[in-house]
Amino acid sequence: MKRFNVIFAASAQIEIAESFEWGRKYWGEQAAKNWYRTLKRSVRKSLSDMPLAWPIAPENTIYAAEIRQMFVGRYRVIFSVEKRTVRILHVRNAFVDSTQRPFEEDE
Repeated sequence: MKRFNVIFAASAQIEIAESFEWGRKYWGEQAAKNWYRTLKRSVRKSLSDMPLAWPIAPENTIYAAEIRQMFVGRYRVIFSVEKRTVRILHVRNAFVDSTQRPFEEDE
């Protein structure tokens, strides 16, 4: 089976850190750490093996690169695939309409 390299863009890392801090405040330190580990493990496991199995994201029509999405719990992981690399662009609450909050231009 082909393996893909999964990397997290700075924007995704910031969003994960913000969600972690929110989790620490509302769930406690240990629950936030568990959430963080589960999110990272789920993303790496799924996207290193079969990233193209996930559907095209609604934002795909806005950008030149193909944009896909996966869900991990209540979070939406937005990513692109180029050759053997999966680039995680954003990790957002699944209830945020990203077509109303477009990506930054540097991505």
